[in-house]
Amino acid sequence: MGVALRDGSSPYRVTELNASFSMCPTYPRELVVLAAATDSEPKRGILHTQNPADEQCLLHIARAASSSYSGSPTRRIWIADCRPELNARVNNLTGGGTESGNLAHARVTFLNIRNIHALRESIEAVRGLGGFTAPTNNTESMDLSWGSPVEATKWLSHVRRVSVLQECFGSQS
Repeated sequence: MGVALRDGSSPYRVTELNASFSMCPTYPRELVVLAAATDSEPKRGILHTQNPADEQCLLHIARAASSSYSGSPTRRIWIADCRPELNARVNNLTGGGTESGNLAHARVTFLNIRNIHALRESIEAVRGLGGFTAPTNNTESMDLSWGSPVEATKWLSHVRRVSVLQECFGSQS
């Protein structure tokens, strides 16, 4: 599952922006990025308008994802924002935000996961279950006693959101 970086014709390139792990300690030293993108992060304008550099970046992603990079994109790209839409809109008021839903070559969908901390707490709760076993040899009883603690972690709810989104993406691409 590699990326072909053949003779300069690839829509991708390798950057060493994280060579010292200072950008993100959990990412590798080398990252594959769009060849047409710079290593600087586009910022929104003071009037909260869509940044042309952001739009261009998304267009490059759409082209790279399509079968014909040199032509116009044949399919829209989908952007999955894990936050609730309300959180993204509030963040937008304070200078953060999300991609515009008005782009012809991209669609934004929100997964409504409270925040990254809720997701982390959820997976840590699943890990905390470890080799959970019920104090019985009755398989039906074990299933019931296993289901309740797993359900309480909310992890399956997060997995369901991602699965539903994947199904939606797959049926409309």
